[in-house]
Amino acid sequence: MPNDPRAATTLTVAQAARLLEVSETWVRRLRRDGYLPRLPDGRLPIVAAVQGYIRFLQDDERRASKSAATHRLQEAKAEEVRARIAQKYDELMPIEDAEAVLDDLLTTVRARLAGLPAKITSDPATHSRIKQEFHDALAEMTAASKAMVEALRTGAPFPSTPGGGAQRA
Repeated sequence: MPNDPRAATTLTVAQAARLLEVSETWVRRLRRDGYLPRLPDGRLPIVAAVQGYIRFLQDDERRASKSAATHRLQEAKAEEVRARIAQKYDELMPIEDAEAVLDDLLTTVRARLAGLPAKITSDPATHSRIKQEFHDALAEMTAASKAMVEALRTGAPFPSTPGGGAQRA
């Protein structure tokens, strides 16, 4: 239709895509979503096509939805970064290493205290009493150490200790 008067005021989908600098698929999508009108012959009025595309670009609801989706994506990425940082801190001192340090410390204390009753007194009753006190204290420290390691593993607060030891919030 070379002499068709509508050719000067209407566009094919391909022409509209070139004019709006989008793909033909995008033009069809804009038409499907109601931004662009469709004439019975499938052509698009030029002015209505441009106005419809401007309406699409200015559509507050669409932009708000896109903005909300972008915000959710940013939040998800931030959460992923926080998780990686938390994981990295765990890698700096694995719980198993903390447990080994506590075990080594208790072994050193136990070895150092083992000989003290004999150095303090030669009285068998006093020697026995001091030895029992050291034994009880070491048993309490061992139990507290195990409870603290378990708290580290589970993320629970540190248990109360008689000596007012470390408390984690």
